[in-house]
This record gives sequence, C-alpha cells and structure tokens, in this order.
Amino acid sequence: HSDQRSSRSTAVKFAPEDLDRNLAMGLPPITLIEGDETLLTFEAADKIRALALTHGFEREVLDVGPGFNWARLMEARTELSLFAQDSLLELRMPKSKLDAKADKALSYYLEDPPPQKKLIIQCPKVEIRAKRVPKWVQAIDQAGWWISCPLIYADKFGNWLRGELNQARVQLTPEAFELLLSRVEGNALAARQEVQKLSLFQGEQPMTVDEIAQISAESARYSIFDLIDACLSGNAQRTAQVCQTLEAEGAEAMAVASMLYRTIEQLNLGADLGWDKARVPGFKQRVFKACLNRHKKAGLVALNQQALRADRAIKGQSPTPKWLSVTQLALKLASAGALAS
Repeated sequence: HSDQRSSRSTAVKFAPEDLDRNLAMGLPPITLIEGDETLLTFEAADKIRALALTHGFEREVLDVGPGFNWARLMEARTELSLFAQDSLLELRMPKSKLDAKADKALSYYLEDPPPQKKLIIQCPKVEIRAKRVPKWVQAIDQAGWWISCPLIYADKFGNWLRGELNQARVQLTPEAFELLLSRVEGNALAARQEVQKLSLFQGEQPMTVDEIAQISAESARYSIFDLIDACLSGNAQRTAQVCQTLEAEGAEAMAVASMLYRTIEQLNLGADLGWDKARVPGFKQRVFKACLNRHKKAGLVALNQQALRADRAIKGQSPTPKWLSVTQLALKLASAGALAS
C-alpha cells in the first residue's frame, strides 16, 4: 500500500470541506481532527477510515477514558502487525488538554511515527492561549494533517443549510426555510436529519411552512430535541419513553448519540469556561445549570466514560446493543446517580 504512505514533510491545516481533495494525495502518518462541531468531526474521521479500510488497513481503536493506559500508545509505535499489514490507529480523546502521562506518550509516538501505521487523533477543540499552540499539536504540524472543525456559527449557518438542501434536492419557500433555520437552532446534526427527512417528501414545487409542519407532526411523536430536554430536566421516565419511541421510529442511533455527546461537551465547557464559551443560549442556561448541579464534576467524568461506551457499541466494538447503550447514556444524563452505569 505504498500509494497510501505520504512522503509529506510539512503539515496541511485545512477545513473539513477540503478533505476529499487532500485524500487523493494519500494519508499522512498523523491526522488531528479537532473541533466542537460533532457532525463535521465524525464525517472527517469516517472518510479517512473508509479510505484506509478500502486499502486493507487493520484497525485499532484506543478510547481515552478513566484509567486509560497511555503505555499502549507508546507500544503501538514499535508493535508490528501479525500479517505485516498497514494499520489505522484511532486515538479518541475526550479533551484536548493533556496531563503529563498523556503528553509523554503522545510526544514519544510523534517523534518517530512508524511507516506502517496511520494515526488519527480525534478530540474537542484545541485551545490556543496567547497564540501558543500545544507542543504535541506543533509536532503534528510538522508532518501531518490538522483538520479543524469549528462550530458553524449563526452568520454562516444559513449558507451551510442551503448547501445541505441543494445537495439533497430539497426546495423550500423563503418562509419555510426560515422556519427550518429557527427550528434546528444552529445544530448541524439536527439540521442534517431534518433535511434527510424532508427529502423523502419533496415534490415538484417548493415546500411551504404548512407542509413542513405537517411532515414533522406525522413523521415522529418525539424528536431528538425532546430527548435532550428530558435529559437536561432530569425526567428519567420521559427520557426512557422518548428513547423507546425514537428507536421504534427508526431514528439513527449515531445521530441521537451525537446530540447527547454534544450536550455533554457543553456541560463540560460550561463547567470549565462558562456558558457563553459552551454556546448555550441564555434562555437554556437555567436548565443546563440545573443539570450540572445534579452531576457535579465527578458526574461529568462518569458521563464521559458512558459516552465512550456508547460510541463503542454504536460502532460494533462492544457486545452491548447500540440502542441499549444510547438509552443508558441518556438515562445517566437525566440522572444524578449511578443509574445505567
């Protein structure tokens, strides 16, 4: 698979929309995918993973949870495949700020990346303070890709949504577009789901406000937004009911889990940096604060761990059924105790 081994000596930092063009040049030794837009980080990782698997790469996933042994990453630098195959190593980190053990292990790997391995590092937004880039990111910046996936902010979200509608060949009246834009509240994943749903009903004429309202009313008794509201308000009974309904109606487990991951990320950011940094609107901050008060710092650690379990189940890396794992995560978010752990 020599065509997949990039000889690039300098990094390429680019946006997710430029990934397809860069993939044509082959995979570099290291790829950093960071950012707060969950949909874009997942899609970027999926594209790289698909290319690697197409070329016969072995795959190994390292989920960084409580008690993670960073020596495993150091061993991976010198460990050879049983069948001498190229391999894809996915390192999923719940935060971009590293402690001493993590920094040592990652720095060791980045000093001399093995030619038969391609490493993907997936994490939330890398915080750059006083224009100082973390050293481990600087190391990637010498010989890899840095894919930054920032939130699609309000001033750009309308254009992004129009692009999604055009790609799905969905036509809306101006009033219907404004309704959809306000309904998805700047959430890219929720918007993608709504656009896919509307594409099933597109006729010859642009859809109107009334048609969108009717489609929404007929297609689901509950939405992903109802689930998030139930979780944040601590209503475990309603949370379980909404999960059961979404599963029965064929909702994508990954889409639902991604919304839960995003909410947990906002709770973490709100606890550390404040609700404005977490991009929680003012009218929703009260319910977020109440949820954070239920969980405290220790509860957030448990939530992050449960999120990793759910991610493994959804990707088929765990014997737990994916919807059971999603429901467990939702119930833990709705609860302050050890429920569903």
